[in-house]
Amino acid sequence: MTSTLRADGRQIMIDANGVPIAVTEYAAAGRAAPPVVLLHGIGSRAQSWWPVTDSLADRFRVYAVDLRGHGSSGKPEQGYLFEDYAADLDAILDTLALEEPRIVGASLGALITLIWASARPGRAAALVLEDPSLRTQPEILGAFDGWQALVALPLADAAAWYHQQYPDWSEEDCWRRAEAITSTAPGVFAELRAAAEAA
Repeated sequence: MTSTLRADGRQIMIDANGVPIAVTEYAAAGRAAPPVVLLHGIGSRAQSWWPVTDSLADRFRVYAVDLRGHGSSGKPEQGYLFEDYAADLDAILDTLALEEPRIVGASLGALITLIWASARPGRAAALVLEDPSLRTQPEILGAFDGWQALVALPLADAAAWYHQQYPDWSEEDCWRRAEAITSTAPGVFAELRAAAEAA
């Protein structure tokens, strides 16, 4: 993980279906560069892209999204199914007037990207999918239970858990990851867990 960025970012708030969505734009490459939209995984936030943000910003206009229920975005009581996130992605692209964006999604972000793209073939210039879970595995329910336990922890306890699980991470990285998970709306995990269990 990395703690600092070379590229300057500015946060934009976008109303997506009644939910404020935080998008950080990095424009080190200039306004004429093609756009890349980054969608993080569950229980994370836009900062999870920091290890690659500078490299991408050298060539693209980068838009790192805090998905609904995550980071600085709105946290409604419900509305955390894949279709809700895909509708948000539509609103983000429309509001920013991004033509033929490249969309990069990790885990939950990858599934959102697939669902969005399947209904809008040809709108994106390219898709990059990192670790999409294309089938509901039995162990996913246990993963949801673990995330629900982490989100309920005090920040310091979550940071200690990450430090124990990932001893190579810096203390700052453990705290940043703990801040991301503990600030995630509990409904994110509850709704997707219920959907996975019903599948």
